[in-house]
Amino acid sequence: MQWAIRGGGRLIHGWENLTADAGTLRQMLGFINSGDYYFWDPLAAAVATDEGLVTIQTQTLKVIEVEGPESERTLVAEGASTVRVCIGADGERFEELFINTLNGRVT
Repeated sequence: MQWAIRGGGRLIHGWENLTADAGTLRQMLGFINSGDYYFWDPLAAAVATDEGLVTIQTQTLKVIEVEGPESERTLVAEGASTVRVCIGADGERFEELFINTLNGRVT
């Protein structure tokens, strides 16, 4: 099966726990907290090591490949490819893991 990640959002608490070693991220906080930054890539990486961070559902999806306003949109469709879709995430648990990783506290 293939993977698809759906969802996103910002994490707004816990940033005060960043150490000086995570200074680059501290400088990015304004952008992160603006709501314009989504955690899809870090969440996808975390899920690759721990699927328990998300709720997974199997669906049949297709991608619209025709150029136009719907181009690259994914749709549920019978007879399409079967994929595992993340439909929810444990935000608090992910945030703790993310911040601990940035601070070098993950074993």
